[in-house]
Amino acid sequence: MTNGNLDKFFNNLEDPRSYKNQKHPFLSLIYIGLLGAIAGIDSFSGLADYAEAHKDELKNFIELPNGPPSHDTLQRFFENISSDQFHDCFMEFTAQLAEKVKELIAIDGKTIRNSSKNPLHIVSAWCEANEMVLAQVKVANKSNEIIAIPKLLELLDLTGKIITIDAMGCQRDIAEQI
Repeated sequence: MTNGNLDKFFNNLEDPRSYKNQKHPFLSLIYIGLLGAIAGIDSFSGLADYAEAHKDELKNFIELPNGPPSHDTLQRFFENISSDQFHDCFMEFTAQLAEKVKELIAIDGKTIRNSSKNPLHIVSAWCEANEMVLAQVKVANKSNEIIAIPKLLELLDLTGKIITIDAMGCQRDIAEQI
């Protein structure tokens, strides 16, 4: 019993597993990953713990014929999914959620702590009313937010929205794009 809403967004995503390694339904793994990310979980062990702790609630939405997946299963699964395909599916998914976005969208950049010698820096569009990130763009190495913000804005429908941005983003070209 997978959620039909997820089916329509992630049906173009190829399952990277071989036929014999499909102990857990494809969409169940996607669903656990999405819910875990929304809950702020940032490790595969955390996802497995989350699925175990919420298995009774999850069974109302997804199939767990062999119980919750292990952290190793989740890690292998998500490491082998095509990131480009997942991005396209996820953007389609969030686009529908964004249709319900209220008026205010905050654009801001953050550096992810403990993300290696070359820290990961991303620019996000945050909707406070919906309490969700609508889109994110990675800032290229040796670049800055000014280059990434226009790419982020292209992903969003800004019609009728109020956009907030810090001083770094207050550039003439960015203002015209908004």
